[in-house]
Amino acid sequence: MGGAAQDSLPDALAALDAQPCVDSDLICVTLPMPLDHAANDPDSTVPVTFAVHMAPDPQGTLIYAVGGPGVSGLVSAGSYMPTFTPELTDQMNIIFFDQRGVGAETGLECLKAQAAFDRAPLPVEAPAQSIALARAFVQACKAEVARPDLLPYLTTDQVIRDLEAFRQKLRLGMVWIYGESYGTQVAQAYATAYPKAVKGIILDGVVDLNLSSQGFYATSTRAAEAILDRVFAECDADPNCAKDMGQPAAQAYDALMARLPMQIAYPLSSEGHVERALTPQALQNVAFYALYGQESRSELLRALAAAGDGDLVPLLRLEYANLYLDPDTETPLSDGMWFGAAYYAVTCGDYAEGSGDPTADAQAVIEQAKAWPKGRMDRSYYAERLACAFWSPEKGVKRPEPFAGGDYPTVVLNGDADPITPAEMAKSVARHARNSHLILQQNGPHVIWGRGESCPDDAVASLLFDGVRPRLEPFCNVPLMTDYLPLYPAGNNDPMSIASLIWDELWMYPDFYAWDGVSVIRTACTGGGNVTFSGTDSMTVLRFENCRIWPGVVLNGIGHEVYASDGKDGLNLTLHIAAGSDSGDVEFFDPLNGDAPTLSGTWNGQPL
Repeated sequence: MGGAAQDSLPDALAALDAQPCVDSDLICVTLPMPLDHAANDPDSTVPVTFAVHMAPDPQGTLIYAVGGPGVSGLVSAGSYMPTFTPELTDQMNIIFFDQRGVGAETGLECLKAQAAFDRAPLPVEAPAQSIALARAFVQACKAEVARPDLLPYLTTDQVIRDLEAFRQKLRLGMVWIYGESYGTQVAQAYATAYPKAVKGIILDGVVDLNLSSQGFYATSTRAAEAILDRVFAECDADPNCAKDMGQPAAQAYDALMARLPMQIAYPLSSEGHVERALTPQALQNVAFYALYGQESRSELLRALAAAGDGDLVPLLRLEYANLYLDPDTETPLSDGMWFGAAYYAVTCGDYAEGSGDPTADAQAVIEQAKAWPKGRMDRSYYAERLACAFWSPEKGVKRPEPFAGGDYPTVVLNGDADPITPAEMAKSVARHARNSHLILQQNGPHVIWGRGESCPDDAVASLLFDGVRPRLEPFCNVPLMTDYLPLYPAGNNDPMSIASLIWDELWMYPDFYAWDGVSVIRTACTGGGNVTFSGTDSMTVLRFENCRIWPGVVLNGIGHEVYASDGKDGLNLTLHIAAGSDSGDVEFFDPLNGDAPTLSGTWNGQPL
């Protein structure tokens, strides 16, 4: 939609003294919102920040509600905006926001308390111990946050009122709303409360608001169990994965779980090792988080195969990455993206269904967990519910009615391999919502739009820009996981085999694939030693110091990946490689234009 409402956006932002966002090309504006929209207390406010992309030829406005809860929309915008199509950024004003309790001004996190709880054993066979741990976590988390007074006022109902106040303040007219994961709760609640403000909504990775807390976690846990079985079957059918695993993948997982906890000599980036433990809850957490996406599913299998070969380091690396822990110290890290206390405040506040007696509610959760069929994902069924029993002990908050939709279109997107918002939830929402259109991506991850797949991207674009609604229940298909990378080079004493797989191996390091591309980061290699990476806009620099990247293979030297579009783009490695009794000094170049890689230098004293 064009018109005066859209044309007034620059003026409205200017009137609110909007300024360029930090580390972004967007325009940011922070507005004071009532601390409690239900109270008549104009003196009690909380700042909420919005980030606006102004399209050169605006045809409408899209409000982007990210997942979590507890994820920063402003930080997410930095990674999402570059992936959007020119059509979207040219024709759509796009608005991100940090919901209350999230972001630089009001972000609420309890890093120490959450890290301890996430790694704590919560055995249903020891209910008193597990209940005490949940109670202690809630007390410690609330004591750790900077603004505990905000915690009761972070629920989704407050969030949608903030959005509506912003929409009215900027005179935006009718808006599109895209919600991913938890953002689908925001989108559904907003559209229900303010239907006349909505042009249409897109729900991606869909939460069924009608489910109780127990119903939500039961549905997601069942889905996770089934998806893990599919991932294991995919490994069994893949020659490389099956060879590395040495037995059916499910058996490998179960055999490892039966041996845990186990002690590990974990490599430090400063050289040396420290004794660490891989625990049953760590393996279960790693497996659950891996199910979210195609790359992480493959990484799980590779780490599991390495464990079967006696190397537990990759699994522990994944635990540290998932829980934002410094691998050298196990200290919890703040990344500016995720705010765990806000997560619990929103989740537990939205699902406050208790009796008013938190201990009795926690005991009821334990009894339900005892009755739950024994599986590999049990902890995900009850752990957060135990915490919520103590976080929001208020008497029952009634769940919303099923989302009914409206005169506007509702597009429902979901992967059928989504472990946290399963396709079952999306089907239920689509079934109840008027004017809904369901698109399922077979084997798809958690959240599927904007990932470069024509299905569903083309259907969403046709709706946004041409008004063409998707046909009923189209299906599309993607691989369940990315190609499995063998644990070791095919020729462990062949310099070309070694050099050609170094880059791929580094992408298995969580520190590397989560790196911002600029900072100087040193991380331990799996077998010891380290690799340091730094970068500019046109180059990644690697420095290897006694990096035992594979068993028996040690790297020293430097590497550059150049992407300057000058015809010399590619990966350059200048290394001394020691592989068992073989060694040499090599120059390796792998051009980005697709030409065959080249290798020169000496190996075992002979020219290459």
